[in-house]
Amino acid sequence: MTDLCVLSRIFVLKKLWRYGEVTMKKNYLFLLFFTASTWAYGFGLNDWCCTTPNGNTICSTPTNTLDLGGQEISMLDKWYFYRNCIIGGYGGSAGGGDYVGYFVADEVSYKIYKFDDKKDWENYIEKEKLKPSIWTRWYYRDWTFYDDGVFMFLLFGFFISFPLISLYIFLIYKAIVKEQFSLKKPYSRFVTLIAVLIFISWILDKFPQSF
Repeated sequence: MTDLCVLSRIFVLKKLWRYGEVTMKKNYLFLLFFTASTWAYGFGLNDWCCTTPNGNTICSTPTNTLDLGGQEISMLDKWYFYRNCIIGGYGGSAGGGDYVGYFVADEVSYKIYKFDDKKDWENYIEKEKLKPSIWTRWYYRDWTFYDDGVFMFLLFGFFISFPLISLYIFLIYKAIVKEQFSLKKPYSRFVTLIAVLIFISWILDKFPQSF
């Protein structure tokens, strides 16, 4: 009879322990999603606001709006940065089709030039030498990844980011321990290549200008 009482108490304690574990996990999950949802509600997962190379802003709210020292151009469709100017079209569907108009915004003088005719816009670009000779980096939305994008990727894409980060750490370990980090060996070369690519990507992220 005593043994039965002991066993029943152990059974009850196990149940209570498991219930406590489950409750704690639920509370942690609730806290995580509550924090994420509060942050998302406050600014919105799809909302963004970026600083241009010369300190002005382009924000998604209300509709891809450039704020140039108090002057605004809304419904930006696509644009690029070149020689202290922002050049693009507005009013069309992203990826471009029939624009309502075209613009050149000088970030230094705070002057905005608008064009109804595409040919006039192109002629002005040619005249002012605002056409990049190597790479025109068109943007349609948020052009930064290493500010908010990394956090979003780590938070909501952890099922992808965690294995990738773990794999990279493992490769670094292999490169150091097994190969003494020699660029003649495969692990070391691969780790170095990934680091270089990330660095180049970061540089391009911080300097979005065309060239």
